[in-house]
Amino acid sequence: MIKHFLICATKDHVIHGVKAGFAQAGHGRKDLMSKPAKGDWIIYYSSRDEFEQGKPLQAFTAIGQVTDTAPYQPGNSSGFRPYRRKVKYNKSEETPIRPMIGN
Repeated sequence: MIKHFLICATKDHVIHGVKAGFAQAGHGRKDLMSKPAKGDWIIYYSSRDEFEQGKPLQAFTAIGQVTDTAPYQPGNSSGFRPYRRKVKYNKSEETPIRPMIGN
């Protein structure tokens, strides 16, 4: 059975993941990235446009389907080794949540 996972992240972080073809949640926590299975859907909601001092956004910002079978850790020189999933993102438009909830 295909499942859908909602991940909350700032829009700037979402854009980075979409461009690179990965999903990450909870600052790269393995337990969160182990839940989706291949074929499951990831939906991103962004409360802000940028990390830390960003402006309120409150919109769905990306949707894609998991294409791998397990979390992986990218190699990088910064020492930060988050767990990620490979995702094929669909073309989508930023969609504000306010009209959907009536306020």
